[in-house]
Amino acid sequence: MELRKKTGDLGEALARDYLVKNRYEIIEKNFRLGHLEIDIIARDNNRKELVFVEVKTRDSKFLDGVEEALNSNQIKKIKRAMVVYSQEFEIDLEKMRLDFIFVKIDKISKKAQLQHLIDILS
Repeated sequence: MELRKKTGDLGEALARDYLVKNRYEIIEKNFRLGHLEIDIIARDNNRKELVFVEVKTRDSKFLDGVEEALNSNQIKKIKRAMVVYSQEFEIDLEKMRLDFIFVKIDKISKKAQLQHLIDILS
């Protein structure tokens, strides 16, 4: 389990670095709302939107891709978190979106591939 957490933490760090390089401002990381957690909350300075980012990291030995990494139950939980967050901080849901970053790490070559899906609820 410890290795899995380290892999997940590495993936989230790579995702944050990627977002910063692409003009996103990191607002929160691993933000908890009761039993709900949001991996990254960022502001997209290009589109002027608040972005909730779900990050999934996989070791290259696992063959699953984006489709298998995020299921409908997880999306429902994140949508609930977005609603609660919008109410808590009085932010219009229309100014928020959900992005998904899939990180695949090849431990042999020590390289990572990131796939960023923007506004997956549209």
